[in-house]
Amino acid sequence: MMNYLTNCLPKTSKAVGTSLLLPLHHVVLLPGITIPVIVRKANNIGVAEATLLSPQKQLVITTVRPDVSENVDIQSLEEIYPIATLAVLQRIIRLPTGMELVVQGLKRVCIEQLRIVDQICEVKFSQLPEIASSATIIALTAAIQSLWGKTAILTANFPQEILTVLLNTDDPALLAYQSLMLLPHDVAKLQAVLEEENLEELLRQTLTDLSQELEVQRLQSEVLGQTKKELEKTTTRVLFARAVKENSRVVRGKRTRKQRN
Repeated sequence: MMNYLTNCLPKTSKAVGTSLLLPLHHVVLLPGITIPVIVRKANNIGVAEATLLSPQKQLVITTVRPDVSENVDIQSLEEIYPIATLAVLQRIIRLPTGMELVVQGLKRVCIEQLRIVDQICEVKFSQLPEIASSATIIALTAAIQSLWGKTAILTANFPQEILTVLLNTDDPALLAYQSLMLLPHDVAKLQAVLEEENLEELLRQTLTDLSQELEVQRLQSEVLGQTKKELEKTTTRVLFARAVKENSRVVRGKRTRKQRN
C-alpha cells in the first residue's frame, strides 16, 4: 500500500532531501544530542535495519502528537510534528522484544512530504536555516556557562565530565539544547525548543530555566545546611547530656564508696 501526503507548510530552504522516518512517542531529539531510544514495532525495527545498511546511516526522527495512540501506525502528517531532526544511527542493540537505538541529532528539518509503503514511512524534508549569532548571543552563552559552574558547586556529585562538556561547548544553540535536555522538561516543551528559530530567545529561555533550577538547588542546599546544623546541635546536646549523666554516676559511685569506708 502506498500513500503520498504533502505538508501544507511553506518551503523553508533550498535543500531538500529524502529519508526514512522514525516516529517516536514521548521523545524529542535535539540537534547535537545523543540518546538511546527503544523501538518495538516491526515497521520501526525495519526502518532501523534499513538505515544501518545505508551509506550515511541517516534518518529523520520526529515526535508523534500526544493524541495519537501508540498502538496504531502513522498514516498522515497530521499525526506527527513537522519540525523534526535529521539524525545519524550510531548503533543498534537487539533486545528480546525489540531494539535499542543510539541516535545523534544532526540538524533541524521540516518534513514536507510523507510517503508510506507497507507501513514504512519515507519523507521529503527541507533543512531549516542556521540560527545567526551576535554579541548578545555570546553574552547569553557565557551567562549560561557561568550558571552551570554555580549549579555544579551546589549539586552533590555533579558529573565533572558533563560540566566539562558544557563549559567547552562553543556552539550557542548546542549549549542550549544540552542544557535543556539536562533540566526537567516534558515532551511539549522540548518540541517547542526544537521549533524555536530565534537563537536569542532560545538562550534567554535556557537562562531563565537554568536560573530557576539554580535557585532550587540553592534553597535545597540551605535547607540541608540548616538541617545539618540543627542535627549537629542536637547531637552535641545529647552527647553533653550523656557526659553529664555519666559524670553524675561516677560522682555518686565515689560518694558511696567513701561512705562505706
